[in-house]
Amino acid sequence: PLHVLSTFPHMHQIGSSFRAEVTTGTTTRTLVDVARWNFDDQKSYPADPTTMLIKPGDNVRTRCTYDNDSNATVRYGGASEAEMCFNFVTAYPVPDRRLRTCVR
Repeated sequence: PLHVLSTFPHMHQIGSSFRAEVTTGTTTRTLVDVARWNFDDQKSYPADPTTMLIKPGDNVRTRCTYDNDSNATVRYGGASEAEMCFNFVTAYPVPDRRLRTCVR
């Protein structure tokens, strides 16, 4: 299992809320919940590594909500005028490199 030390949600300027959950079987636990996203106040949120575990077979779901109150089309990208949805998680132990996967 991975023991979660912290989580660092990241979106840009039209982000309005951010939530990440870990589901084990039928039980869902909140990893982080930022009800009112503030682009100018992004921070890391600590987790208790003795209780916040991500076990093999668990599902980690991150949900970003946006509020585009303009007529402009906002696309994915690294610029602050673009948008993204990332959740950087600090956890131990580091799994074998061959087991790492990225899901889009």
